[in-house]
Amino acid sequence: MSSIKAIIETCTAALAAVTPENLTPAQLDSSLDALRSIQINEVIDEVWKSLPEKPDNEEDVPAWENENHSRATTLNHDLKLFNDQLSRIKTMQAALKIPQLDTLIRAAQKVIRPLYNFSAQLYG
Repeated sequence: MSSIKAIIETCTAALAAVTPENLTPAQLDSSLDALRSIQINEVIDEVWKSLPEKPDNEEDVPAWENENHSRATTLNHDLKLFNDQLSRIKTMQAALKIPQLDTLIRAAQKVIRPLYNFSAQLYG
């Protein structure tokens, strides 16, 4: 899950770097490149493979479920900052109506949505 945490931090930083004060084509391109470079589905697949499988012994299932719930809770906590930055960009876009911000928003959504889906799957 550390790779997912690093991805979330990268995405959060990419969005945080876009501010009204530095809204330049170079900054937008840099942030967009950072978001587009992430192969989130492949990373999620790798994390799934590394997680323990559901135990055969029914007595061990509650502990396994609790571990997955804990992972999901941690993931959601990490995603909050990313989502906050995405919301901030959406607010900027609503005020400024810059097409490049729409592109940035869509790129961020392509990363954050699979992560929220992954979190929901961990909750089972």
